[in-house]
Amino acid sequence: MKKRFEYHIEFIQRVARWGIFVVYLVGFGGIRPAHSFEAEIGEISIGNREKWCLVSFKHKNSESNKDGLEISATPIEMTLECANQPSIPIDTYEINGGAPHIAEAFVRRGKFLVVLVRWHVNSKSADFGGDFYLVNIYQIDLGNSVHPLVRRDDILGKLAKGLDGELSGNPVNFPLKDKKSISKRLERLGL
Repeated sequence: MKKRFEYHIEFIQRVARWGIFVVYLVGFGGIRPAHSFEAEIGEISIGNREKWCLVSFKHKNSESNKDGLEISATPIEMTLECANQPSIPIDTYEINGGAPHIAEAFVRRGKFLVVLVRWHVNSKSADFGGDFYLVNIYQIDLGNSVHPLVRRDDILGKLAKGLDGELSGNPVNFPLKDKKSISKRLERLGL
């Protein structure tokens, strides 16, 4: 039986013969074409004809009950695995008032990987509650074996994070909660 990664590489190589830039999602039920995904944990493939890599989002040191269900909140680790090379840790999303969730991940114009992380937070003593969002943008350079994905905090700056919910009894709205709103903002920035 082939390893999962070898199957993905074989699939991408077959599609690449047509000269198509490929981004696809490796879902829980198999492979389906996609430019983004909305899932707790998943994988997204990035690359072109010359180089293919798999970006994975996995719970770090998670514990499961007898039914295989997660029983404790754990950080999410993002790694990059390219053919015939060891997995490279890229980033970790820690527990921050709540468990992190990958709300969405997508590739923007083949140059950037955009990851939207969400934490549900609630603090009656500090008088806030709702969902805290963080938009991370990684520049893709698969030719660089040391830093193939570099987080670019300078692109969105302070706009990259915020609360969507209630703060001191007043509603607050974070505008970047999905692929469409993030893409619009990046378009206005010329990216």
